[in-house]
Amino acid sequence: MLKPRKALLWLLVPVFSVLAVGSAWATVHFLPRSSSQTTSTSSECLQLQQFVMTEELNGKSLWTQYHSNVLQYKAGISDKARTVQLVTLMADQVVKVLNSDLIIYQEMFKNRTCLKSDFNAQLEGTISDTQMTIDFLLGKTQIEGQSFDPTTGAWNTDFYDVYESATNYIKQ
Repeated sequence: MLKPRKALLWLLVPVFSVLAVGSAWATVHFLPRSSSQTTSTSSECLQLQQFVMTEELNGKSLWTQYHSNVLQYKAGISDKARTVQLVTLMADQVVKVLNSDLIIYQEMFKNRTCLKSDFNAQLEGTISDTQMTIDFLLGKTQIEGQSFDPTTGAWNTDFYDVYESATNYIKQ
């Protein structure tokens, strides 16, 4: 006959075995994911940030030229023909800047997990607004029933008056 102490030990063996299996299962299922997934996401976000910075080198340079012409326009030009010529130049310049922005936004759209949530929520609208503005300035579409006509010599000097880096919208 088994002594009560040995019987108790034999009863505890299956209990401890179940606890050991449960611990192993919980460890596998509830431990944080491997750093390879985090590293992969971090790598994608770093690549996105580098892409944006590279693309912005060109876009910022184009914007600086555009902004310089806006300041010249604000100062006023007495000759109507030169004013029309300047408005046409500004429209061409800002279309190039907006095309650069559009390239950035489209790349950001491919890597949405890298974006701050507030910008991520408005990204689709930003892409469509940017494309619509480009089309408007190229004379392809109207906005509120109006077509862009550089021959009027009119330009909204508040349009794109500040250049903001898209890296501000990438998670750090």
